[in-house]
Amino acid sequence: MFWLIVVFVVAIMIYWGVDRIEKSEKRKQNTQSSLEHELRQQLIDADIEYTEESLQALTQNYQIYHSAFAYFDGDGVPQDYKKAYELWSEVAEIFPLSNVLMGTMSLDGLVAERNPKLALEYFHKALELNEECHEAMFQIARLYELGEDVVQDNQYAFQLYQKAADLGNVDAENQLAWAFYVGLGVTKNQVRAFIKWLALAENGHVDAQRLVGICCYFTGHGTNQNFEQAFYWIKRAAESNNLEAIANLGMLYMYGLGTSVDFSQAQHWLQKAVDQGHIQATIDLGSALLMENDLDRENVQRAIVLWESMLDTEGHQQVIDNLGLLYLYGCQSIQPNAHKAFPYLQQSAELSSLAGSVGYAVCLVELEPSPENIQKAQGYIQKTLLDLEQFQSSDISQQSILNLLGLVYIEGKVFDKDIHKALDYFERAAQFNHPSSQYRLATLYAEGVDVHQNDDKAFFWYQKAAHAGVIEAQNNLGAFYALGRGVTQDYEQACYWFIQAMQKGDASAINNMGEMYENGYGVEQNYSEAFTLFEQANKKGNIDSSFNLGNLYYYGRGVLADQEKAKSYYQQAASQGFEKAIQQLERL
Repeated sequence: MFWLIVVFVVAIMIYWGVDRIEKSEKRKQNTQSSLEHELRQQLIDADIEYTEESLQALTQNYQIYHSAFAYFDGDGVPQDYKKAYELWSEVAEIFPLSNVLMGTMSLDGLVAERNPKLALEYFHKALELNEECHEAMFQIARLYELGEDVVQDNQYAFQLYQKAADLGNVDAENQLAWAFYVGLGVTKNQVRAFIKWLALAENGHVDAQRLVGICCYFTGHGTNQNFEQAFYWIKRAAESNNLEAIANLGMLYMYGLGTSVDFSQAQHWLQKAVDQGHIQATIDLGSALLMENDLDRENVQRAIVLWESMLDTEGHQQVIDNLGLLYLYGCQSIQPNAHKAFPYLQQSAELSSLAGSVGYAVCLVELEPSPENIQKAQGYIQKTLLDLEQFQSSDISQQSILNLLGLVYIEGKVFDKDIHKALDYFERAAQFNHPSSQYRLATLYAEGVDVHQNDDKAFFWYQKAAHAGVIEAQNNLGAFYALGRGVTQDYEQACYWFIQAMQKGDASAINNMGEMYENGYGVEQNYSEAFTLFEQANKKGNIDSSFNLGNLYYYGRGVLADQEKAKSYYQQAASQGFEKAIQQLERL
């Protein structure tokens, strides 16, 4: 009995710094001799008489405690949570951390049904054995923060986090930063949150790296907004396999925030998160596929399949929005279909989705533009405008809603057409890297309809949208380089951007590249290549290519001269109102 008391006292006096998720190799770095030396020293430090018996008893219990980790991790033995639990329970009266580990297993439901009440009992037992067991303090604080089997008490949770952090618990320090960030049990102070997270991040705390990136640098809370720093820290966390950071990194690559747009990297990281069951990453992966190339029917179908697979999951509102808006507005490989969009958008509006509400309003008027429907649609949009004020300007979802509002005023079906309002909404979204808004803003400045034409601004926004992968913007940017609009004329750059869009199947870009070959602009003149490209564009329904093919047949360039075929292609273009073709037919 005496030796049990000795071991019990020694166990209270020492700290076994083994986190439950620490890998076995790290735990094995000490040799048996160094372990024995450590245990001897602990007995001396505790002012307990050292004997071989006391050392042996302590060592045996430690070995039981340590062997449980092998079963927990499946290291050298089949993974067996129940066996690990049983072994820790054998030494639960000796080692405080055994109780913490069993408590976390009870919280996670690894042995039996999830049981927060039992977990709390284990955590308190750990503190009875060692009042400075900061791991137990941290876990109790979490329960009080979340209100799990206890009355939620944020102030008490904050006090426990502070105490655990003072004892060196970095996870508690991380939670303290979160408490300051949101005002949890303490006065909100995002500058203090930033300082704490940055210090932890610099010392390698993975979750703090993600949080200082996404909560501070990305949003500009607690420090100046800096997408490059946000990208840097989120990437570091992702490379350490932090699941949320992996999903965040995919999003940054998708929108080109803090880095260049890279759909390959976006899809890589998002797929990695999807493979680990991350719901938002599954939704974002569908968006990335569409943004990469919505001319590719396979990409579009993959996106639809991904979104439809999420319809029965919790938090599927964004999926309903995406499907509804895709069917409402269509894309380059899907025609708009308001009837197909309606059930999705109606459900979105019922769920108070802002984007879905705007889409539902448009859908109502699209299907039946009655005065009653127009009034109802206006009500939905006016409510959306009020709700939108609560969003942060850097919120990506806000940019999509602003883009939709811009479309509402461009189309002039729900409200009277108002290009200036549309311009304002597109510009607000474009400032935060929303690619579609950047493209539409550029087009408004390029066309100069009801707004002052400005080639410099048009070029600027086409360039932004083109780098973000918008196919039409890539083609238009090529045209601006070819014509010298808003930039010094540069045929090589024109060819580069035409090819970018052409490779994704854009008919206009294929025709434009044909014209570059026909005239020898930026490439060696090649009528045969021009003819091939005009034929490809013509099969996709491009009007300009019909006229261009007519010219090649008329003059015998790259093909034998054939007046009948020339006339046929001119007629094809003329039937669609192509003025030059009409004039050419008059000469024949």
